Amino acid sequence: MKKPRRRFESPAFQLVYEDNFLLVVNKNAGFLSVPTGDRKNDRRGAITLIGEIRRYLSIKSGRDQGATPIHRLDRDTSGLLVIAKSQKIAARVKEEFKARKPEREYQSIIIGKFESESGTFESHLATDSDLNQYSTDDEDFGKLAITHYKTAEVFQDTSRIQVTLETGRRNQIRVHFAEAGHPILGDVRYESEKAKHPDWPYPRLALHAAKLGFSHPMLKKKLRFEAELPSEFQHFLKKQEKRKAGISEVGSPSEPKRETAKASPKLGAEKPPIKSSRPATTKPRSQQRNKNQGRKNQAGKNNSGTAKKNKKK
Repeated sequence: MKKPRRRFESPAFQLVYEDNFLLVVNKNAGFLSVPTGDRKNDRRGAITLIGEIRRYLSIKSGRDQGATPIHRLDRDTSGLLVIAKSQKIAARVKEEFKARKPEREYQSIIIGKFESESGTFESHLATDSDLNQYSTDDEDFGKLAITHYKTAEVFQDTSRIQVTLETGRRNQIRVHFAEAGHPILGDVRYESEKAKHPDWPYPRLALHAAKLGFSHPMLKKKLRFEAELPSEFQHFLKKQEKRKAGISEVGSPSEPKRETAKASPKLGAEKPPIKSSRPATTKPRSQQRNKNQGRKNQAGKNNSGTAKKNKKK
């Protein structure tokens, strides 16, 4: 009697769709999409998404089987990815991605809120010596990156944002939002201090690839998938909704808090490239120093005038 086949489980992903040509998976946060070769920076040892998928396919078929990722997600980002079972299929799907045809929608939570409910970020992204991405005016040096956003919900000090990608550059969404002054919660690379929030203690980004749609290269039909928000998102959003409604954790009305008005940067304004997580010196502080110096000078003039009057008397 044959033993029943044990169901395959992986800490890195859940299988969403599979046929003879490709797979669609829901990647968990905390795992690299592909190996980097730098095991010192790999918090989970040798476990990667592509390694786990190859293990799954090998167990299923009883032989070693390759798998090729069509696109990638950052380690601390979760969501939908398509994986090809052969180089031939991978090449065809990659052509579709290169032509910007697939539908890719992300859900994110940012610090603060954008001045406009919807908009587009377009810049050329370059890489610095620390492998951070930043926007540059040099079109020959950077790669075109286009990010569309739409505000879904606004809370006291955060917002839930729907993001649609035209291009898929590394760290694209993170850089565009951080450069606009509204980093994604949990980002330890871009505006890391500003990206902290007391209700987001999770070691991951508040960024999730929620929708994915593309044309199947062999079946010649449109495939579309959705992945529900991870539990971290759901817990955080539930807290923010209660706070917004004036309800405390135990269900009683909470006392209103006084908020200090803060000036938010304009999206159209030019900003220096973010090359590290260290906070940059802001213009308002230097303006404040100038004002204080002006007050001191004026006070000196007033004292001098008073002294002269007294002398005449």
